[in-house]
Amino acid sequence: MSEKFIPTEAFLMSMMREAEFMKVYDFRLQSFASGECVLLMPFNGVFQRPGGIVSGPLIMALADVTAWAACITLLGESGRMAVTTEMHTAFLSAAKNEDVYCNAKVMKFGRRLIYSTAECLSKSGKLFAHHTITYINPQSLDTA
Repeated sequence: MSEKFIPTEAFLMSMMREAEFMKVYDFRLQSFASGECVLLMPFNGVFQRPGGIVSGPLIMALADVTAWAACITLLGESGRMAVTTEMHTAFLSAAKNEDVYCNAKVMKFGRRLIYSTAECLSKSGKLFAHHTITYINPQSLDTA
């Protein structure tokens, strides 16, 4: 990264809107800063398990996309090519018939890998899941 990338809301929104896999979800950008992002996943009964529990794979998708967006705030256009190489999830409590927020932060921006954490929570701050997610730094692919 020769020049520091300054993310804008319009840029992040366009990156997420253009990604084919995002068309299934209704994730909404809440806030962002350099290396950080917060997305909202409004409750949708289509993705619930018995008892009104929000499905685990959907919570994992929210965490992955939020952490990806946090990477994009640092990478800019090349962020399209940042892909998940590893993800660990700890489910701590169930989200039931409610919106889920996800806060993600890049912890280490390495030459080849980008390490991040994400937390999925209720509006009141109840923690549903904690995630660690690693991405390939697409800028390393140019020099490999």
